[in-house]
Amino acid sequence: MKPKTKRQRRVPDRVSGLPEHDRISGLPDALLCHILSFLQTIYAVRTCVLSTRWKNIWESVPNLDFDSGPFRKSAKLKTVGDHVLFFRNSSNIQRFRLNWNYNGIDQSCINGWIHTAMKRNVVELDLFVNSRLHCHFFELPKSIFMCKTLMILKLRSNFTANNIPASGCFPNLKFLHVTVDHYICTDSMVKLFSSCPVLEDLTIDGHLTWSASVLEIAAPALKTLSICCNIWYPGGQYNYSINCPKLENFVLKGNVLANYYLGQAESLVKANIELLRHFSKKESGFSLVTALLAGVSNVNFLCFSAHCFEVGSLPAFGNLSKLRLVLYKCFPWELLTELLSRSPHLQYLVLEHSDASCNKKDSKYGADSEPYEGPKPRWRAPELVPSCLESNLETISIEGFKGQLNTMEVAKYFLRNCEVLKKLTLSSDPLCEEMQALHKELLMVPKVSKACVVNFV
Repeated sequence: MKPKTKRQRRVPDRVSGLPEHDRISGLPDALLCHILSFLQTIYAVRTCVLSTRWKNIWESVPNLDFDSGPFRKSAKLKTVGDHVLFFRNSSNIQRFRLNWNYNGIDQSCINGWIHTAMKRNVVELDLFVNSRLHCHFFELPKSIFMCKTLMILKLRSNFTANNIPASGCFPNLKFLHVTVDHYICTDSMVKLFSSCPVLEDLTIDGHLTWSASVLEIAAPALKTLSICCNIWYPGGQYNYSINCPKLENFVLKGNVLANYYLGQAESLVKANIELLRHFSKKESGFSLVTALLAGVSNVNFLCFSAHCFEVGSLPAFGNLSKLRLVLYKCFPWELLTELLSRSPHLQYLVLEHSDASCNKKDSKYGADSEPYEGPKPRWRAPELVPSCLESNLETISIEGFKGQLNTMEVAKYFLRNCEVLKKLTLSSDPLCEEMQALHKELLMVPKVSKACVVNFV
C-alpha cells in the first residue's frame, strides 16, 4: 500500500488531535446564507465553485446587492442581475440593494428587478440610481408604492414620482432615507412624503443648490425627523414646512440658509441642532436662528451647536430639563445666560468644548474659507440669578476643559449660585499639573450647595 502524499494527509486538529475538517462547509445552510448576505451578490454567487456543498447556497441568500463597481459597462451588470434573479430559488428577499452608476439609466431593467423583489416580499430597498449625465432622473416605479411588505426605503438618487396611486401607498413603510445631490424634483419629494401614512423615521441629507424653493414634509405618524443638508446658493432662500403632529425627535445639521416652520410641534421631546455657519445682523440667517429655537421651545432635551451669532430675543423653554451646548472659540456666552434665564426646570447641563476650526463664512462649495477674527466673546454673569439655579439644576458637566478663562468663571458662578447642585464634573485630557491647580482653585470657591461634589476626570 502506497503511503499518503503530503497533499492527501489531513492536518491534525490542534485541540483534539483528530483530522481537521472543513468547518465552514459543515455549518447549516441558514448560517452560510447569513454569512454570504454580507457580500455583494456577484461574490456570493462565485462561492458555487468551491465545492458541491456550496453549489446552490447562494440561491437562498436573503440579501441581494448589485453594485456597478466591479463592472465597467452596464450591460455586464444587467446580465448578472438577470441571471441571479432567474436562477435564484423562490425564497423571500429581505434586502435588495442596487448601486447603478453609469452614463444612462435603464429604466425598464431596473423596474423589472424591483418588481421581482416586490414579488418576493422584500422588506428593505436601497436604491442608488445615478446617471453621470445630470439631466437624467430615475422614475420611481408604481410597484414600490403598492408593496405591502416594504418597511425600509433608502433613495440615494435624483428621482421623480409621477405614478403615485391615489390611495393605498406604502401600507407598512416605517423608515425612509432620502439623499439629495444638488438637482432635485421638489414636487416629487413632497408627493413621496405625503404618501407615507405610517412612516415613523425620515432622514433627508445631501446638498441643495436651488435659489428659492419650499419643501413640505407632511407625515401624520412621523416620530423622528433628521435633516442634514447644506444649501450652497448665496443669494437663495430655502424653506422647510414641517407638518408632523406626532414628531418627537428632530435633528438638524447644516449651514441654515433656510427657514424651518415646524407647525404644531407640541409632542416634540428632543432636538439636536448643529449650525455650521457664522451669522451677523446683516445676514438673513441671524433671524432664522432665533426663529428655529422658537420652533423647538417645547422640548425636554436640547443639544445646540453654533458658531458666533447675535443671540437676540429667545423664547421660553418651559419643559427643558436637559441642555447640551457645544462651545466653539467664538461661542456667544450670552446664549448660555439667556437659556438659563428662560429654562426654569433645567436639571442637567453639559458644556462641551470643541476643537473644530472656527471660521467666519463658508466658501462657494461649502469649505470654510476665512478665519473668524471678531472680538472674543466673554462671559458676563446675569444680573438676576436664573430660577433654575435656585431650585432644579443638579448636575453640570464641562467636557474638553483646558483651563479656558470664560469656562472657569462660569464654573465658579455655578458653585456660588446653584443651590441644589449635586455634582460639577470637569473633563480634561491630559490631567496635568495646571489642571490640578485649577481643581484646587475651584475647591476653594464657597459653594452655596453643601451637597455639591467637584470632580476632575
